[in-house]
Amino acid sequence: MRKLTALAFATAAALSAGTASAQQRFGNEGQIVLGGDLRFAVDRSSWSGRGRTSFELQPAADFFVAKNLSLGGALGFGWAGMDGDAAPKETWLRIAPRIGYNVRLGDSVSLWPRFNLAFEAKWVDPGDRNRNAFGLGFDFPFAIHLARHFFVGIGPYVQTELAASADRYDDSTVTSFGFRTGVWGWF
Repeated sequence: MRKLTALAFATAAALSAGTASAQQRFGNEGQIVLGGDLRFAVDRSSWSGRGRTSFELQPAADFFVAKNLSLGGALGFGWAGMDGDAAPKETWLRIAPRIGYNVRLGDSVSLWPRFNLAFEAKWVDPGDRNRNAFGLGFDFPFAIHLARHFFVGIGPYVQTELAASADRYDDSTVTSFGFRTGVWGWF
């Protein structure tokens, strides 16, 4: 009888611990996620033949409106410079509302693909030229949960402009792709 009682208590404790753990998993309804992405790129422009170095910091906030379904947004700040004397330098600001869905792959790994609509304002120097663009993007980060309520991620992204307007220079649209890394916390 004592063994049966001990087994019953052990089973109840294990089930309640599993339930508490499930309640604390990333992606549950009502959770808030704060963090940001970091992108550093060295690339070559196909239209100018020049090399370009760029850096972008993108703080973000997301809210899980339902289990694994998130709504949020990001605010990106960036800088780029091209190789060569008197080469243009770019500074930009990007606002990107987004929707995402978390897919749990294991106890410490999940996939959190997100789709965004983005508006970008860019300032180019020299010449005090401006450029605005509207586009959409998709990023596909693998989230590695290093500790409770904290994870890092890395994954591919693609961002494409659907429309652009520019003062005194080319208003063609641009598509960019690469990898981003980020750090996030959730509560």
